[in-house]
Amino acid sequence: MSTILGTWSAEQTTVGEVETAIARLRRQEERAAVRAAVVTLVVPTFDDHEAAAALDVLRALGDHHPSRAIVLVKDGAGPAGIDAELRVHCIERDTRAVCFENMLLHVRGDTAHHLDSVVEPFTLPDVPVVVWLPHRLLTIDDPLLAAADRLVVDSRAAGGAAALSHLAFLTDRLPVSDATWLRLTPWRRLFGGLFEDTRLRPFLDDVRSIRVASRGIARLLLAGWLTTRLGLDRALVALDTGEHPAVELVGRAAGREGRFTVERTGDQELRAAAEVAGEARIERVADLGDRSTASMLGRALTAIGRDEVYEHALASALDFRR
Repeated sequence: MSTILGTWSAEQTTVGEVETAIARLRRQEERAAVRAAVVTLVVPTFDDHEAAAALDVLRALGDHHPSRAIVLVKDGAGPAGIDAELRVHCIERDTRAVCFENMLLHVRGDTAHHLDSVVEPFTLPDVPVVVWLPHRLLTIDDPLLAAADRLVVDSRAAGGAAALSHLAFLTDRLPVSDATWLRLTPWRRLFGGLFEDTRLRPFLDDVRSIRVASRGIARLLLAGWLTTRLGLDRALVALDTGEHPAVELVGRAAGREGRFTVERTGDQELRAAAEVAGEARIERVADLGDRSTASMLGRALTAIGRDEVYEHALASALDFRR
């Protein structure tokens, strides 16, 4: 767990005063520990509740992915100005202490319409700027898009299927990591792993039907993933409802039918099965692992470049929505 090395706060302050306070805290930090940050993480929020939830996630994240985090509370009403709170956190790592900063900025009035100018002085040199959107997507004309090198979203929380078109637009602008897609990784990995068996791979050459069950956007992304990776007509895919994602594929090879499934069978267990006529059932089991927001955000921060598999699945998901 991290400890707080130093704090500073002020109301109706300026960007210059916040920069001075950061420099002062940094001098204290440099005497106490090694500074480590691989990204500048910007988190736009719209009220104190959203900001507090984001800060809770960032504290959990900092133990494994220290970064300079800037949480913005945007309030377009009232006179222009900034209220600021700064905290320097330190964690013990091996034989040394590592420090990172969290900033909470309440930005009001006209200043709230120029968040890129507010953020720019606080970004770290030579590291990417990642904008994390835990609740909603940025509008097409949001100035923060110009400041970002990467976006981290949660398409399920950001509007689900209704937000797909807007999300597709954002992926054209910037690399995007989607927490909903990352949560589906165990399903995709376990299902694909069945066909690492060369005896089963021919069933993918003659797919007769696919059923994808889930709720909301997870179902669409899984359907999009299967059709694009297998080169299938979407007419072969039936969408169903379910509390948890599940996939069933039926194919034929050498005159025999095969049924391949992956579904959640417990709180933390995922099970894939292959049933081919005349052969013993094959099963594989996987643990779902840590599915917390902090874990998904940490995985997103380690991503490099574009996720083309995700982008293709998203584009296909748009067709299933229609």
